[in-house]
Amino acid sequence: MEKNVAKRVYHTGINVSDMDRSLGFYVDLLGCEVISDAEVSGENVDKGLGLKEGGFRQVYLRVGPDEIELFQYRSGMQTDKTIYQDASGIGIRHICFVVDGLEETYIDLSAKGYQFVSEPISNPDGVKWVFLKDPDNYYVELVELP
Repeated sequence: MEKNVAKRVYHTGINVSDMDRSLGFYVDLLGCEVISDAEVSGENVDKGLGLKEGGFRQVYLRVGPDEIELFQYRSGMQTDKTIYQDASGIGIRHICFVVDGLEETYIDLSAKGYQFVSEPISNPDGVKWVFLKDPDNYYVELVELP
């Protein structure tokens, strides 16, 4: 096998419980752009995911040159969110967005009722960052680069 098989990240997939609510967060609040919105189902989907009746709504979002995939299963979705209670759990723990004006973004989102883990943190290298949670309790990091 060739070294460095992975060439780049194509997208990050996030399973959501309420697509419209999540689109309100990722599109209306963070400014991601919807590039496709489709119902996906069929034998290949079930086989490829190892599910029965694995149909889902799939929305691709553009963030700069990158993409995020949001998906909401129509049936059989797990409802146990205990693994998302804090940042120390095993597994993919957060997605990070680069923003301009982190302090202003923090103030604006706080005024809209979004709960942050802390106030923005400033590192010695000039990087500023803060965590908040999306509607499904996933950690979302906002970072301002120097």
